[in-house]
Amino acid sequence: YSPPVTFTTTDSSTNGLDILNGDIAKLQKLIEKKLEAMVRRTEEVHVAVERAINRTEEITQVKVGKLERDASYLMESLEQQNSVATRRGCEVQGIRYGDNGVLGKSFDVESMEECLKECGEHEFCLSVHYSVSQRICNMYRVAYGTYITTNYRQKDASANLYCASAQSSRVDKREWCYKKNVIYYETPLDIITDYPIGSVDECVAICREREKCSAVSYSSGQKQCALYQYPVPDRDFHVDTVSVSLTCLGATSEGIERCKKENTMIYGNMESTATTMSTLEDCVDWCSGIRCQSVSYNNLTQICVGYETRGGSDEVVDAHTTSLNMHCLGVSSY
Repeated sequence: YSPPVTFTTTDSSTNGLDILNGDIAKLQKLIEKKLEAMVRRTEEVHVAVERAINRTEEITQVKVGKLERDASYLMESLEQQNSVATRRGCEVQGIRYGDNGVLGKSFDVESMEECLKECGEHEFCLSVHYSVSQRICNMYRVAYGTYITTNYRQKDASANLYCASAQSSRVDKREWCYKKNVIYYETPLDIITDYPIGSVDECVAICREREKCSAVSYSSGQKQCALYQYPVPDRDFHVDTVSVSLTCLGATSEGIERCKKENTMIYGNMESTATTMSTLEDCVDWCSGIRCQSVSYNNLTQICVGYETRGGSDEVVDAHTTSLNMHCLGVSSY
């Protein structure tokens, strides 16, 4: 027979176990708080994502709504124009352009062609309205687009200057004016990205009715159209890009013959000078590719001078020099 064994605990052992249990309880509470924080954060992220999705849907709906309104607006404008106006080339007959940006008036003008010539001689002129009954030519510093918000005038006609230049272009000028793998490097007036542009000719058509636009760069890969005020080419090679100067499109032999001023030299601020130009037409082609508004060509020295402003009032007599305004080119389409 063995005597019973008795185990006893001291207060120190009890305190240690209590401390351990307390630490475990604290750890459990900390884990619970961490889990609660993670749950709250996940819920916040879900809410933020949902808000972002809703915002994206709202923006998309706004853009779609705007496109639908623009399409409706365009159709309405076209219907309005078809009901009161007819087009002959770039000339819109039966429409009077608005009075925004009026530059001046010329009286006793015999035709729309003569009115556009007046515009070509006037600095900053981009469009005209011609009153047949009154023989008055109104000149404006803005170009007008598809929607015209003015009243119907039966004996009136209006036109954009650059559109006239582009409309008179001939097939034999296209290869020279359409610069392949070239892009204009100045800051564009606009880049059409709302919808794909199908061709460089569509891009040119957009430029014709945009204020200050006289050149375009078209990317066939991205289907994008960039509009420029001046045709200043970048020297780098740009694949799938074609650039066009609208002034170049109007620089036909007929246009040069009509617009040239013999025995006349323009006196103004020079943009650039080129030498060894064999003909006036070569001089005009060179001018159409830079920031050039008018030219003077000396047939003895074969020096071609390009000016940054249009020639008109500042002219001097010179027996061997012929000058012309680039903006005069193209009005023969009327």
